[in-house]
Order: sequence, then C-alpha cells, then structure tokens
Amino acid sequence: MHGSVRIHGAVGVFLNGIEVRGNVTVLGGGSEIPWSIKNNTIHGNLTIAGQTEEWIGVLFNTIDRNVILVGITLTGLDDETGTGTNPLLVVRNTIGATSRAAWWTRVWESYGDSISGRALGQCAPLAAPRPDR
Repeated sequence: MHGSVRIHGAVGVFLNGIEVRGNVTVLGGGSEIPWSIKNNTIHGNLTIAGQTEEWIGVLFNTIDRNVILVGITLTGLDDETGTGTNPLLVVRNTIGATSRAAWWTRVWESYGDSISGRALGQCAPLAAPRPDR
C-alpha cells in the first residue's frame, strides 16, 4: 500500500500481512473486540494512542521507524487468571528506531523484540535482554 494508514475512533482494528510504505496511526476508539496488528511491514511509524480496549496485540511486525504507544486503557480479564486485565502484548517485532510507551493501566508483556534505537518510558524493558535469551 502506498502512503499511510490512519484510523480514528475504530471499534476494532485488524491489520494482518500488509505492507505500508508510510505510517500507521490508530487514534481513539475501542470496544470489547480484541485488536491485532500483526505480520505487517510498516516503512514509517506505528502510533497507537487513546484506546480503551479489551486486548491489543502488536505482533510479528517489521517497523522501520518509531513505535509510539500512549494513553491505552485495557479492560479485558487476564486469560490465565480470570482476574485483573489483559496485558498489552508486544511480541517479536523488529523496530528500526525508537520505541516509546506511556500511560496505560496494566503492565504489558513483550517477547523477542529487536530495537535498533532506544526504548523509552514503559517500553524501556525492551532494551534490556531477557534472562531466558
């Protein structure tokens, strides 16, 4: 896809297996439908901001520039315990620049991400090697 993808106030977002030559920006919205951004190649930035959502997964993407995750409130019950809320899952992404995150209501989980730049805010754990690597 040439250009950028901009989504505003969506009930559900499912981007799977696309190539975007620009940015992907998701602003506001949310529902009880899990959101998934996975298996994509994004040649610009990925920005997710201002959602109230049951679950959000950023999985198996290649993102050439920045990942910015801000103002996210997660409401779904934790799948394993049935209590608390689901985490924001950021799993096995290749991020070319800086990853920044702040202001969400639940600890997030990240596995196997590769960041060429810096990890700031709540994304800072991405920069530290996991003990199981």
